[in-house]
Amino acid sequence: MWGFFRSKPVLRSKMMIIGAVWMVWWVGACGAATLQLTEQDFPEIHFMNLTADPCTDFYQFACGNFGNLHPLRDGQALIDQFSLLEDALAETVQGLLSAPIRGDDAAVVKKAKFAFQACTDRTFSETIGLRSPEVEVVNKYGGFPILGGRYGGANPEPSWNEIADIAAEFGISIFFTPSLYADALNASRNLLRISSDGMGIPVQFRPMASESYEDAIEEGFQDMVKQPATAQRVQSTQSTIPAMEVLLRKLVLKLKRAMGSERSDEYLYGRVANVSNFLKGIYSAGYIPEGTEIGPIVNDTSATVVTLRQLNEWTALHFGNTVQLDWVEYTRRLLQYTQVEVDADFLILRPLEMETMLFGILNWVRMNDWEIVKSAALLRAFTYTAADSDVETRKDFEDYLVQTGKTVYPRWQYCARKIMDTTGTLSLALAVTYEYQARVFNPTSMRTAAALVANLRSTFKEVIEAANWMDEESKAAAQTKADNIAVLLGYPDFATDAAALEVFYENLPIASWDHYANAKKLRAFQLAYALNMVSYRNRTAWDKSPLDVNAYYNRQNNRIVSPVSLTAF
Repeated sequence: MWGFFRSKPVLRSKMMIIGAVWMVWWVGACGAATLQLTEQDFPEIHFMNLTADPCTDFYQFACGNFGNLHPLRDGQALIDQFSLLEDALAETVQGLLSAPIRGDDAAVVKKAKFAFQACTDRTFSETIGLRSPEVEVVNKYGGFPILGGRYGGANPEPSWNEIADIAAEFGISIFFTPSLYADALNASRNLLRISSDGMGIPVQFRPMASESYEDAIEEGFQDMVKQPATAQRVQSTQSTIPAMEVLLRKLVLKLKRAMGSERSDEYLYGRVANVSNFLKGIYSAGYIPEGTEIGPIVNDTSATVVTLRQLNEWTALHFGNTVQLDWVEYTRRLLQYTQVEVDADFLILRPLEMETMLFGILNWVRMNDWEIVKSAALLRAFTYTAADSDVETRKDFEDYLVQTGKTVYPRWQYCARKIMDTTGTLSLALAVTYEYQARVFNPTSMRTAAALVANLRSTFKEVIEAANWMDEESKAAAQTKADNIAVLLGYPDFATDAAALEVFYENLPIASWDHYANAKKLRAFQLAYALNMVSYRNRTAWDKSPLDVNAYYNRQNNRIVSPVSLTAF
């Protein structure tokens, strides 16, 4: 019922339109008005085009001057109230993080400044030798198979433990997606959900805008796997193959040069096409031969949870020794950076069609060459760190963004957004929040936001009381739920406590010179922070960045979240 409560920019935009409608009604005639409101009465009045006739072009009348005041920059895909606030916030954060380190800076503030310094300083990566940082990852995981020979590694079998290690280290989904699920049937617990890696992008209020480079990567993989399957695309020109596949080719060729592989470019193009075909199968939920009978994980088909022991028994029953996957160890490795204890009795969510999803993915991986499977996993990881890699890969990634019509942020803005977690995830955002609330934030804004939420709650209760379609028992239950709405305003209390934050970030080392390593750690921290909540459920725990430009109602936990970003300007 609170779906309309999304963000201050949204509310302001709606007020702009409502105000324009009211003014049209007020003047009494289309196109013949003497506007008597001022900017103090209606701040968005300067977005309007008062020379337009609202009866023939109401959009121009209400919003026609917005584009003149805020024209698109080169490389910018979209601009709106969200992006304006994000840009202003990023500029403020850039000023905070680029300031010299002071003697009285808290340790967590220094950590955030080091991360920003490493992200914006290209000197080390371009002149001291941090070229092809992906090579270190390849060596750590025993080779990059499609390069062949001694560069490909010697592991002949799919290692799901290795896949889990890569996923945890890079904080990404590889073949399966681990996520947190607030149990709808038990308000005292969260569950781990393991779903297919379907490249699904959450629906946004701005469906045409990519909020982050991560969204652009997800869309690129989606577009790639929509292409018809083919064994080879060697003869295709760069303009006729999917943009993501072009990027994958460039990553593979860079590794070929860095590692000295003798495989030809044409051969590697074919193998990249094979990777694309494999991922197409993954994102299509694998392959189930016609007529296959898939048994339930447990006899009670209405069960909403299963144990990892039961999952192991089910996998062995359907695949025998052809799938080497111990779900206990796999899950333990996925959660290796959390404090969650994993054993055979560990519960995971069992959604509808879980057995079908698991069978399809496991069978598809089993059917494919391990050279392709492992190379796909590594390439998946390398795309997510492309913007954080050496100068060559950064340029290749920006070319990909341009080719797909996505926004290319100036380096300082990308780094500010990354450190403050503008996409909603939470890593160093609380360290930035500590500095922000101490040096920039106006507490009066928090009181205004609190009053807004109080008014929303009060109005909602009035609507319930006046509803003639609800019986008295339902009204009482709804009133109780309204009273019990948890409200998270601004930032968590401990974001103002330097000592508490130092403990919070004690396992997140940050270097002032190695951005690639920092980027991996930040992403791993984000995933671990989210999944760590599997071990407990707390409605007042912040699970997203206080600098995320979005306010929302979380239905599963009956809470309203209004981050500090929305009271910033």
